[in-house]
Amino acid sequence: MDRILQLDPSKVERFLKLMENKALQYTGNGDGRQLQAAVKSLGEKMEFELENSRLPLNFVIFNLQEPYRKNLVGWSAYREETIYQRLFGIWIFESGTFENEGLGSYENWRFGGYKGGNWTRGGEPVKLFRKWWFPFARNYGQGRLVTFKKITL
Repeated sequence: MDRILQLDPSKVERFLKLMENKALQYTGNGDGRQLQAAVKSLGEKMEFELENSRLPLNFVIFNLQEPYRKNLVGWSAYREETIYQRLFGIWIFESGTFENEGLGSYENWRFGGYKGGNWTRGGEPVKLFRKWWFPFARNYGQGRLVTFKKITL
């Protein structure tokens, strides 16, 4: 039988506030490489803080300019942050699925969780159609559908 996740509200609020402060570091104009580095860095900080706070949760950081589908189960929280003038959604949750229907790479998303998270990837890489002289390019990564499972302490 699944046990109901009991989270200390003060730990969760402290974590969310800390992540907001970390995201505020990435203001102004940034090129693609700076944006990738900022999203990767924020993800690393989230994993570190989830582990320090002993919060057994998964997360997704996602560029809201790209299309997506999600089905989150159990406890969850959502926040929006601007990173180098792009609006990102940050979901923190117990389990579920998240599908990136747009471009991949760290410029557009990062996911993980407590002790790296509990997730698997599936789905086909996205094909991106370009100009006639460059017919297509494959998306980065193995797949765009990520399934997250509950994390146990």
